[in-house]
Amino acid sequence: MAQQPLLSLPEFQNVSTGTLVVKEPLNFWGGARVKPKDTKNSEPVYEPAT
Repeated sequence: MAQQPLLSLPEFQNVSTGTLVVKEPLNFWGGARVKPKDTKNSEPVYEPAT
């Protein structure tokens, strides 16, 4: 019997890696930088240019 690829088995037809629910605005909104609500405990981070 030939081996079948794992993802083609019926058990894996409806597998999901999860979902993402965004509760706060992302860093950029409408082309402008947005400050997060919880900035009390924030620290500077290196953001390389892309």
